[in-house]
Amino acid sequence: MSTSLPMSLCLIETAPVGFKGSMARYADLVEMALRDMDSSRHVSIIRINIALPQHILERVPARFRMWTHHSWVFLAAIFRLRLGRRADLYHLLDGSHGYVANLLPASTTVVTAHDIVPLLQMEKVLGGRIPGKGGQLVIRAGLKGLQRSRLLVCDSNSTLNDLKQYAGISEEKMHVIFPALSPDMTSSAQLSPAWHSRRHGDAPFVFHLGHNGFYKNRAAVLRIFAMVHARIPEMKLKMAGPPLAEDLLKLADQLGITASLECINDPVDAAVTELYRHASLLLFPSIYEGFGWPPLEAMAFGTPVVCSSEGSLAEVVADAAMTAPAADETELAEMCLSILNSDDVAESMISKGYQRVLDFQPQQMAEKLLEVYRKVMS
Repeated sequence: MSTSLPMSLCLIETAPVGFKGSMARYADLVEMALRDMDSSRHVSIIRINIALPQHILERVPARFRMWTHHSWVFLAAIFRLRLGRRADLYHLLDGSHGYVANLLPASTTVVTAHDIVPLLQMEKVLGGRIPGKGGQLVIRAGLKGLQRSRLLVCDSNSTLNDLKQYAGISEEKMHVIFPALSPDMTSSAQLSPAWHSRRHGDAPFVFHLGHNGFYKNRAAVLRIFAMVHARIPEMKLKMAGPPLAEDLLKLADQLGITASLECINDPVDAAVTELYRHASLLLFPSIYEGFGWPPLEAMAFGTPVVCSSEGSLAEVVADAAMTAPAADETELAEMCLSILNSDDVAESMISKGYQRVLDFQPQQMAEKLLEVYRKVMS
């Protein structure tokens, strides 16, 4: 056994128990990737979720939900981590709860920072609602935890640069480790039908996966699709995620695309898989992403991608997607049309996509995480 490896590693999860979001998926991937590594037999992995179960949190009135969640996480961190279980190394899996790191041994704590959207809103770098006083308190306490921890894992160079510029964290303290794609998803991708049959079948559709947060830019999805639909009237748009906000439904009506729009509300993983598998194209014009799984997931299913070049997206997709600034909706629409109107262009992008996803395998993520752990324990 290498003495530089920890004897026990505590993975700390803060996503509400039972909530199937990106943070829960990241936690699953980290644990799975580490357990599958041969060298991880030297590491005893403990995974602890210190959040309230989702079904309990949903009973709390919406205006108190954030405080209930963070208060519970803070107290659970005190009693289950600081006063309870001991480990040689702690890995807090979501930097948006960075205040938990303030309760852990600084010299043996690693934190993954996925993005710093709330801080960028607070600093008025991004749009959206500026966090209130309570939210700003959580953000500042979280930043203190990030600054205090031994090392940070960043999902992308974009996140690293944001932390360096807006949080004053030293670049030497940060390591970029791309999250992997789920093996379950990539293995099922082999069953995808040929792109030509998707595009020229009875019900071709453009796909978007996201929520109503301002940076997901769902309004732009509607406007870009309207330009595509004007030239390809048979094309439909399928939007998966939470129900569309009322203003977005009104926008769809104003654009005259309501009849061509289908909303798949809060789909289970199997339904998302089917959407990737049969889509003609993924449209993903986010204003900001700390990483952005959907473009890579689409590539794994042989679905060509048009996305914005904002945040981490340009570095994540490289040349395997067509990209333009989120504000240039006309250019993004033209990119969609160039793919949808040409099998050759589509197949070229699909081939590049298959090659790109090879850089996002769980073993690669695990190897880099173990390097970070060794550095902390050395």
